[in-house]
Amino acid sequence: MAAPPTPDVPDIERRVLGAALADEAACAALFAGFDADRFLDVRTGWLARLAQRLYEAGRPVNEDTLTAEGAAPDDLADLGVMATDAETVAHHVDLLNQAHLARSLQRLFRTGLAEADLCAAGDGEPYLVADRIARRVTDAAARAQGAGRDGTHIRFAVAEALAETDRWRRGEVSDFVPTGFYSLDRVVGGYPRGEVTTLAAMTGSGKTALVVQIVRSLAMREASRVRTGMQEAPGVVVVFSAEMTRAQITHRAASAISGVNTRDLRTGRAPEADYDFYDSALRSVGDLEIHIEDEPAPTLSYLHARLQQIRLASASGRIEFVAVDYDEKIDADGDNAEGRLAAVAQGLKVIAKRSGAALLMLSQYNRKAVPTQIPSNDWLRASGKKEQESAMIVHWHHPEYWVEKGHDPAGVPLWEPGAPEAGHLIVSKNRFGPVGRARVLFHRETQRFTDPRDPEAAPVPQPTDSPF
Repeated sequence: MAAPPTPDVPDIERRVLGAALADEAACAALFAGFDADRFLDVRTGWLARLAQRLYEAGRPVNEDTLTAEGAAPDDLADLGVMATDAETVAHHVDLLNQAHLARSLQRLFRTGLAEADLCAAGDGEPYLVADRIARRVTDAAARAQGAGRDGTHIRFAVAEALAETDRWRRGEVSDFVPTGFYSLDRVVGGYPRGEVTTLAAMTGSGKTALVVQIVRSLAMREASRVRTGMQEAPGVVVVFSAEMTRAQITHRAASAISGVNTRDLRTGRAPEADYDFYDSALRSVGDLEIHIEDEPAPTLSYLHARLQQIRLASASGRIEFVAVDYDEKIDADGDNAEGRLAAVAQGLKVIAKRSGAALLMLSQYNRKAVPTQIPSNDWLRASGKKEQESAMIVHWHHPEYWVEKGHDPAGVPLWEPGAPEAGHLIVSKNRFGPVGRARVLFHRETQRFTDPRDPEAAPVPQPTDSPF
């Protein structure tokens, strides 16, 4: 969504302020998202500051109260007319924020150019100037996103809640992100935004493949919402993969889409149609708004900085979902392994809250894991801190994993002799609702998961039948 041209800004300001005077919810949406000091038009800005003072004092904001405070009737009559629903006002407030940010960037870059000219003339330190300019730009963008003012009063939270209620009324669940599985959504409703969900499983049991499918599913959903006009730009899905390279993750996603086993492709002897299907799958993955960071040992500050950079560079300015594969690969302070993992869990919780994204943290088990029991939270390494920081904990239990390691199938919980691909996503903690489990099928050849209960699920694609 492009910022409006500067000559159009005063008209938007008048219409937004007019809506605020006509409706309490519109007034809350305006002043929760835009400071009156940012108004470009001088007369409208004076009225907006007057209205903001009334609003923050808890007094009614309308033409009568503004007139009583000294506003001229002619100035009030000059205000435009606009729909007063919270979503419309919020949209126009975002336009005003973008226009204000554009003007701020113009000033910042003029100053930065002057400083760069001094450096080029031998008077100044380029590294310090570059760092100063970068911080100014980042701060300006953050202020534009966060309204640039102290919105701690509960009235500002009420404005956000009113906008969210409007989305609920339309049947949109805005505070949860779909899990990618129909049956699991039926249990928990989705991954909570601004929170950490821990996904735990045994090493080599398919949890990375599970995350790849979740990421692909969410990115495809974002693309679909753009195509159908539900939103203007897709939210970003980000993967921090310290375990696998971006190429490996891409291949897994394409294999799951196409139904082609990459082991057959690598031999060079697969049917030509398989290569065509696979190429189409790769191109379809490339069209999705997915970012993959494969730094082998990132720090928490690196994760936070990269998310900020990705968000600011995206068309939507919104991080939808973040996956971290996996927690033990994150570099953090701690006297021992337990302390380091506790610091990672706490740090990821902060990142989730600041980004507003649903954050999925992959985790492995300690030595308490045994094949004869259903997974439990005390199997997690540094389980106490992870359980404390996680809003939700999901275990991937795949009985075939234990059977193939030579354990007696009769002693492995939930083993199905007639369906060895069957496994369960077991929710052992859910701060926002019930716990339970969802049965899914894991097709190891293509690293694809399917949900038998999903009424809209397509059959597992076969190489002889193109899915495109």
